[in-house]
Amino acid sequence: MRRFIHIMAFLLCVAAPLFASETEFRVKYLSAENVYIDGGRADSLVVGDRLSVKNPSGATADLEVVYVAEHSASCRILSSSGAVSAGDFALLVSRAVPPTTAKAVVPAATPSDTVVTPVTKEISYAPRPPSQITGSVSLLFYHYDDNGRAGLDFTQSTARINLMARRLLGEELTLSIRSRGRYDNRRRSPAPEVSRHAWENRLWEFSLSYEDNSASLNFAVGRILPRRAGSIGYLDGIVIEGRLKENWRLGLLGGLHPDWLYNNPRASLNRGGGYLNFTLGDHPGLLIDQTVAAIGEYHGRTVNRNYLLVQGRINVVSRWGLYHTAEIDINNDWRKEKSGKTVSLSNLYVNSFYSLSGSFRVGVSYDNRQNYWSYETRTLVDSLFDDRIRTGARLRIDWSLPRRIRLGGAFGFNERSGDRRPTYTYAADISRHGLWGGKISTSIFASGFNGEFEKGINYSFRLEFHTAHFGQHGITLGRYLYKPSSGNAYRTNQWAEWRGDISLSGNYFVGAAFQLDDGDDIKGWRAQGELGYRFR
Repeated sequence: MRRFIHIMAFLLCVAAPLFASETEFRVKYLSAENVYIDGGRADSLVVGDRLSVKNPSGATADLEVVYVAEHSASCRILSSSGAVSAGDFALLVSRAVPPTTAKAVVPAATPSDTVVTPVTKEISYAPRPPSQITGSVSLLFYHYDDNGRAGLDFTQSTARINLMARRLLGEELTLSIRSRGRYDNRRRSPAPEVSRHAWENRLWEFSLSYEDNSASLNFAVGRILPRRAGSIGYLDGIVIEGRLKENWRLGLLGGLHPDWLYNNPRASLNRGGGYLNFTLGDHPGLLIDQTVAAIGEYHGRTVNRNYLLVQGRINVVSRWGLYHTAEIDINNDWRKEKSGKTVSLSNLYVNSFYSLSGSFRVGVSYDNRQNYWSYETRTLVDSLFDDRIRTGARLRIDWSLPRRIRLGGAFGFNERSGDRRPTYTYAADISRHGLWGGKISTSIFASGFNGEFEKGINYSFRLEFHTAHFGQHGITLGRYLYKPSSGNAYRTNQWAEWRGDISLSGNYFVGAAFQLDDGDDIKGWRAQGELGYRFR
């Protein structure tokens, strides 16, 4: 703990622009029963470790490691509020109970012993694992050749870095960097405000964090997405978290709202606040994780937004789960004058699932959002500011059948106040896994929508195969049809795509994709290639 205090004092003195992180892995692919991640024994993973999946759509999933290789691991899904996809991030949230390292050594007694030999204990301490770098760096090239009348040929070159340095200085310190540099080159500009040549440099994470569940104080500094209150978004600053009791944690945060594109920085927007977190239990039993946060955002002395954030999840023996987040605006100063309310609900999202049996599961989600007045929009006239409420709900059913067959279906609606009727959405899918010795998977997917002004349908067929020497490959055939609600003729577009990923010797990897498009709206082809290196 003394070393931690010294490290913390040093960081506060130099104010280095670093950012927070957790022990994080990436989902490589999914089989019929397991999720495979890009971390293994070399990353100190063991059977029984628990992970939580991050998903950009808001879905969450809890995993348990069931098999560990040197550089990969397979996990079973304990619970989830949505689909897990390749590329999602999985965070290590709890370790399996390690075996004890203490042992008692008792000398054997002999009949001639005249003195009682005291029992001595020999304590062996396992050495701390060394620092380790994991992640990847890669170069990616993408080209689209437009054979239509618009002739919007497009080329894009990208450099990506995703690195984590764990256990720095022998402590639970993690340095995380996630960044991307991208250059766009267009044959001609599609609009006056769009440049033919443009750089887009983005830094998602550059963080240093200390996280030890047994410590009384943890911190994260840099560009961070606060772990306990991630819904507030990224922060250029610091989060300090103290453990009040076994299940309670209090956190304070402060910094600036980050601007993704550094070539055009926005006006400075300060952000600060605090949160209270309660966590009880763990899988496969009862798990309760709830956070209440108070956040303030200001441009100088001018308020941008003050609000309360309530988010969390509840899981009961992997049979029932609930994830929720809500934002309650506390309007003051000019915001109260513009909105006409002291308190308003600007965001509410609820996602729940219930497993009727081991093979049948039902999920329901509800989303209610409303635009809020901010520092940047306060000068707009009311007619240009869309403050209409957006409401949506979705029902999802998944059914696992014998022979690794899975059926799925969904139905939902989306509506904005002022619409004459909502837009209805529907989807259905069927998949078969484990064909030809577990190397081939097939799936058929169809979805559609019917709205006030337009309706359409999309369907596709996908074939995937996995080999030890040639990696993972997939072929997709699809078609999309749509038409105005008052029209008689459909406009159609169809495509064929191949996508593959191969791991080479020496931790190098390549990825490639090629797609042909033909239809009323788009004609042409696109190709993508990636070459990278994975750190183990």
